[in-house]
Amino acid sequence: YAEQLSSQHGSKWEQLLPAIANMMVSLGKNPTLQQDNLSEIQVPVQIMIGDKDNMVTLEESIGVYKSIPNSKLAVLPDTKHPMDKVRPKLLLDLMKDFWNLS
Repeated sequence: YAEQLSSQHGSKWEQLLPAIANMMVSLGKNPTLQQDNLSEIQVPVQIMIGDKDNMVTLEESIGVYKSIPNSKLAVLPDTKHPMDKVRPKLLLDLMKDFWNLS
């Protein structure tokens, strides 16, 4: 992960790594979205997860999807986290479908 950050962000990766770690710990302890306020979201939402994602489980994503009215769920096959592991054409096609552009 450090090598990836270094290639993407140069020498600043050493500052970025602890900042990302702190952000992830903070989100885990104090999530902005709670199960009880997801139903208040009134805009269309598409939840996407990679089937090999190690940051969020499929079950968690399904739970969020079911809690948000007017939402869609997309599971990307053979896809890990982070975003650079996504197949761009598949991601674009899913986004276009969500926005009714296909």
